[in-house]
Amino acid sequence: NIEDAHRVLEEAHRASEANISELIEKSEHRNLSEENEYKSSLERMSTLLKNAESARDEAQNIISQLQPKNELLENQIKIMQQRNDEFNTSITLLKQDKTRLVVENEEMSQQLDSLKSKCELLEEENRRCLSSFDEYRNKFMESNELVERYKSLQFEIEMEKSLINIQYQE
Repeated sequence: NIEDAHRVLEEAHRASEANISELIEKSEHRNLSEENEYKSSLERMSTLLKNAESARDEAQNIISQLQPKNELLENQIKIMQQRNDEFNTSITLLKQDKTRLVVENEEMSQQLDSLKSKCELLEEENRRCLSSFDEYRNKFMESNELVERYKSLQFEIEMEKSLINIQYQE
């Protein structure tokens, strides 16, 4: 058992040394890689700086070319401001029209309310008339029933009279 443990320790020690060697090798490789990346980054920065200086020169050329266009745009802005003033005047007129229409609408609304009230009164009158009509119709029906009953009673009376006459004659 002790020998096995000793052997396992030796194997672990060898594996540890191999891992350490591998780590050192990887670290050296990484350092070289980082150094190359740093150099590459410096070269790119130098290129970017040159490009930025070139872009600055180009921008200055563009600015000098745009100056006349800028003056033209300023004139167009003045024209647009005049049109904007005209548009604002139109908006003011439209607002006045809207105010007038709101007043007219309010007047029409009041007229409509008045008409609604009149309609409600007419509907109430119509309900009363219908109610009266129903009463008259019921009375008419009762009257018809009474007439029919009267006719029936009259017929019975005539029949009785006939019977009495027949009996009397016998």
